[in-house]
Amino acid sequence: MVQRKGRKTVASMRIHSLAELEEHEDEIRRILNEAAILNQYLFNQKKKEK
Repeated sequence: MVQRKGRKTVASMRIHSLAELEEHEDEIRRILNEAAILNQYLFNQKKKEK
């Protein structure tokens, strides 16, 4: 998986089996958690600007 800090980059990854998903599960969870935290932060910043 590609990671680019400080950029708005999205890379896709094809998962062809459940075993392959389980192999990357921790990394996928980490990325999704970071995205959720960033989304919440940006939402809160927009609320403060109003």
